[in-house]
Amino acid sequence: DLWERYIDPAFRDRAIHLRTNAEGLELLGRLDGAELAGPEATLEVPANGEARVDWRVRVTRPGEAKLVLKAVGPEFGDAVERIAVVCGSARTAPHNFVFLEGVRSAVQAARTPEEGLRAMGRIYAGWALSQTFYRREMWRGLGFASLEDFLVRSWEANFVRRDARDLMAQLWTWQNGDISANDLYRGDLAMALAGIKAKVLLMPSATDLYFQTDDNRAELPHLRDAKLVEIPSVWGHRAGNPLANPEDAAFVDAQVEALLNA
Repeated sequence: DLWERYIDPAFRDRAIHLRTNAEGLELLGRLDGAELAGPEATLEVPANGEARVDWRVRVTRPGEAKLVLKAVGPEFGDAVERIAVVCGSARTAPHNFVFLEGVRSAVQAARTPEEGLRAMGRIYAGWALSQTFYRREMWRGLGFASLEDFLVRSWEANFVRRDARDLMAQLWTWQNGDISANDLYRGDLAMALAGIKAKVLLMPSATDLYFQTDDNRAELPHLRDAKLVEIPSVWGHRAGNPLANPEDAAFVDAQVEALLNA
């Protein structure tokens, strides 16, 4: 909502309060030299409604949302100078869609909501992390005594506390993710990508089973000013949200910092 509010005269001389809406998210940014960090921040909008804001949100799957901000609506054409797409794509790939169909079917076929959520957690465990992660038993470094312990205390526990209806809504949104699915671009993905004026950093994980590097590689020729840098990680999709992985976190931060300073 930041840019929509920022260009609206009604919000001049007012404070904009940003807050992340899920656990594990963090706002990182700079507003006219002031550092912003943490799960929430308040921005004071000056009288003329103009100020430079460099910001990003650490989140599991931010790619599509950031691209949509730039691609939809000519009024946003010059609002954003740089975009970092970390483990995301401009359109959900067919294989990604099929994976989510499996998740949806498992949850809806379960005898009880809890059973469905536990099944969802176990399915995600096999997709969010790579084959190498499991081959090396890297879950031991996270404090789990066995693979079953990891599946139960990490994955099942993470999903069973959620509302299945919310997850199904989020799943539908993911399946239908497409920055060209609007009246402006009418399904023409190449045109939507070409409409992005910002400098773009495409940063997939080398082992992401959801958003493969080839997805971003196919987008690259249609972007005006873009660079692809692959995260050399065995953490799969989790490389994009490296809360327990300082090596990947340092790599991502360094690339984003270079983008902000470019």
